[in-house]
Amino acid sequence: MGWAVSFEAAGQPGAVLDDALEELVDLLADRGGAVSASQVRDRYGALFSVDESLDSVVAALAFGHEVFTALAEKAGLPAWPVVRADAMTYEEQDRELAAPSFPELVGVSEVARLLGVTRQRASALAKSPAFPAPVAVLAAGPVWTRPSLNHFVADWPRKNGRPAKLEPETAL
Repeated sequence: MGWAVSFEAAGQPGAVLDDALEELVDLLADRGGAVSASQVRDRYGALFSVDESLDSVVAALAFGHEVFTALAEKAGLPAWPVVRADAMTYEEQDRELAAPSFPELVGVSEVARLLGVTRQRASALAKSPAFPAPVAVLAAGPVWTRPSLNHFVADWPRKNGRPAKLEPETAL
């Protein structure tokens, strides 16, 4: 079973890490590694593969920790304590990567389709106190996350008190 492991070490801000991080990337190349550092240079980390036959997350973390600390030292990075560690199987990593990382956004046109009303009516409803607040107002108009509208959309026919002129959409 293969594992994707990540580790993060933390220390004092302002450390000079760039050359050492480049060296760490090179050292992790055969493990598909990626490295990062915080903007204030008080943290550095790495994500890489552990392809060895390990049967548990504990074993993957222990092995990965050995690899991370040994290669960080070899690269010349500060010997800061590890403050975060994570391990997941390749299958779990694939599931996470396949999931959307940004919520579904909807504007007035989508709200109108969801409620089965015109855009003008949807705009008027969006100004009512019962309507959820938009997550942003752009030049094109307000936008909401789809989940934030679920309760309003579910209650709409009952609150409206009359059938909609258009058929509401159940999904975008």
